[in-house]
Amino acid sequence: MKSIQKSPPKFSIIVPIYNVESFLKECIDSVLLQDFQDYELICINDGSTDNSLEVLKTFSDSRIKIINQENQGMSCARNAGLDIALGEYIWFIDSDDKIAEHSLSDLNKLIDQKPYDLVFFNATVFFDNKELENKGWFEYKRSSSGEIQSLSFFENEMKNNKLIVQPCCYIFKREFFKNIRFIPHIYHEDNPFFIQLIFQNPNALCYVVKKEFFLRRIRDNSIMTSKKSLKHFLGYSTSIQYLLEYKNENNINNIYYDKFISSLIMGLFHISKQIDSNSCDFELNKYKSFNGLSFKQKIAFRFPWILTFYHFAKKLIKN
Repeated sequence: MKSIQKSPPKFSIIVPIYNVESFLKECIDSVLLQDFQDYELICINDGSTDNSLEVLKTFSDSRIKIINQENQGMSCARNAGLDIALGEYIWFIDSDDKIAEHSLSDLNKLIDQKPYDLVFFNATVFFDNKELENKGWFEYKRSSSGEIQSLSFFENEMKNNKLIVQPCCYIFKREFFKNIRFIPHIYHEDNPFFIQLIFQNPNALCYVVKKEFFLRRIRDNSIMTSKKSLKHFLGYSTSIQYLLEYKNENNINNIYYDKFISSLIMGLFHISKQIDSNSCDFELNKYKSFNGLSFKQKIAFRFPWILTFYHFAKKLIKN
C-alpha cells in the first residue's frame, strides 16, 4: 500500500526569537488563531537568555517547528528558517509583533487567483506606552496598488518616498527566490535582501494589497528604538558596500537604485553623529563622492552644521 505524501504548506512563517518572553505569546497566538490553517510556524530561538524558549515549549501544535541555536543575530536566525522552510510562500514576522486577523486567509484568496511572486501589504503600529506614541513613527503605507512588476514597484515607491523594505510587510514565493539570503551578523540586513529580491528578478509579478496585515509593536529597547551604536553604523556600512558591489557586478544603471544607496549613506551619516567612534570618519569618507548623492545631500554631508541649524530652525517654527 502506497503512503500518502503530504503536500507542503501554503505558508512558512519564520519567527526569529531573542529575549522576548513578555511578547512572544501574543505573537504566536496571532498566528495560531488565524482562520486559515495551512502553514508551518518556524520559530528560531537565537540564544535567548530569558524564558523565551520555555514560552515556546508551552505551545502544543504540530505545525510549530523550533530551532534552538547559539546567538548569531536576526539575519542568521532568518536564514536558518529559510534553510528548512517547505511552504510555497515565506512570511517573516518579528517575535514582538503580531499579524492581523484573517491576514492569511486574505493572502491565500489572492494567490489562489493568481500565483504572484511577491505580495506587498501595509502595516500599522501599536505602542507599549504613551511616551513612545508621542514621538511619532514611520507610516507603513505604500503608494502603489494592484498588479505590478517588481522593478516598476520599486521605482514607484522610491519616486514617492514610500519604500518599505521590512520583510514583515511582504510575502514571497520560496522557489522563485530560493537562492537569496540575509547578510549574516549585521543590523539593517533588510536593505540588501530587499534589493536582491527586486533586481535579481525585475520582471517578477507582484501584487500590492492596501490592507494592514502586519501589526508592529513600538517598544523600548528594541533594535528600532534603542540608542544607535557602532553595530548600527557597521550594519549600514556593510549594506552600502554590498549594494555598491552588486551594482558594479550586475551593471545596474538605475537612478532609483542610486537614490536608495544615497538614502543609506545619509542614514550612515546621521548615525555617525550619534555615536563616538574614530572609525566613523574614515568609513564616511568612502562615500562622499558617490554620484547618486543629490546636491542637498552633498552639502549636508560636507557641512553638517548646516543640517543641524536647519533641524533646529524647523523645530522652532513648528513650536
